[in-house]
Amino acid sequence: MRALSLPLLVFALAFATGCPSATMSSTTVVLAAAPFEPTAALQRLRNVPPFFIPGERMVWQVVVKPELGKHARRRLGNFVVEAEAIMAVGRPGVVDGERVIIVRSRVETGGMIAAMGARVTQEFITHLRMRDSGVVYRLFKADMMGKSQSVELTLRKGGYRRVRRRRGHTYKSFKRLPKGQVGYDVQSVLGMLRAWNPKPGTYAYFNVLTDHRYARHTVRFTGKTTLQTQKGRRRAVRIDGQVRRLRYNLIVDKYDKPSPYTVWLSDDGWRRPLRIAIQMKRAKVSFELISYRR
Repeated sequence: MRALSLPLLVFALAFATGCPSATMSSTTVVLAAAPFEPTAALQRLRNVPPFFIPGERMVWQVVVKPELGKHARRRLGNFVVEAEAIMAVGRPGVVDGERVIIVRSRVETGGMIAAMGARVTQEFITHLRMRDSGVVYRLFKADMMGKSQSVELTLRKGGYRRVRRRRGHTYKSFKRLPKGQVGYDVQSVLGMLRAWNPKPGTYAYFNVLTDHRYARHTVRFTGKTTLQTQKGRRRAVRIDGQVRRLRYNLIVDKYDKPSPYTVWLSDDGWRRPLRIAIQMKRAKVSFELISYRR
């Protein structure tokens, strides 16, 4: 989940230290659950088809609150970055003999920061395998105040061909997939969690491929609850998770502190992601669903 807000976080920290005249926002950030230790058997989550409804479109209000240093806090107080995230789902198709679904996401800063011309955007276009949520193709593009870069991953035998473009230069490499592993990304995680519906108290894990390394997600299906949203109280199911960096042998890095997150899904047949709260290492991030249509 971390990758969704990285450019926003970098921008928030740069802006906070370089622009003391910024107006503060009173928007609050929803907190994720605290890190946890599994109290039941931990099973690997695999072969889960992504839960995406063709033609659906979701819009979230995003709030990023950076963890500022002492001097920045004194100057800026309750500084947050506001943004909007949009996800659109296409129709299933066939690519190289695999049945896939295309999911496109875009995050863009809003509020006063956008009005000042300091705009940050990032976009994911992902082709997910329908049989197991694995990434067949992914294009990530980011633009930070006029400076752009992109990373393209294409599934090949044994791993992914990686092409990175930045500042007019192109860098090519090959990222190997460890034996028995499936390449997941942010879109995969959301699709799998929407599909996951075990008994309350069930724990599971899966490994997510990032641009540079793997990360271990440990999740707990906490169960049914009610959630206060902008449109009133909603029946929801809650999933708590945490992310830790993996070494190249897929062993959890004991020096990496877990980054917890919580996902609230609507308790109905649509499993809409009503709210997502993420505690990153240097920021708190929350996503609040404000629009959904099919």
